[in-house]
Amino acid sequence: MRTRRLDSYPELLDADLIKIDADTSEQAIWHGMAAILQQTRPLTIVLEFARVRYSDPGAFIDKILSDGFTLAEITLEAGIQLTTRDAILAAPPTEDVMLLLVR
Repeated sequence: MRTRRLDSYPELLDADLIKIDADTSEQAIWHGMAAILQQTRPLTIVLEFARVRYSDPGAFIDKILSDGFTLAEITLEAGIQLTTRDAILAAPPTEDVMLLLVR
């Protein structure tokens, strides 16, 4: 399958909101939008995360944090709640966690 870097689309460089739900490709998408992430403007990302999908899920969360994002979880029961790296990594490995990342 041919792929293209998300940051190769000029119209996306000014995005305010990005939703990433790609069932195993979230980390690759994150790396493919480096030019978007390097900008200093505010950005909100909704990202589906399940530990089982990544060889090092902690490193992926660390990358998200180093890119300047806060961590929150979206659930039907509680709405939007701030969360931590440890809480995300403590979820069952196959459980999808919908993250709200804001900077």
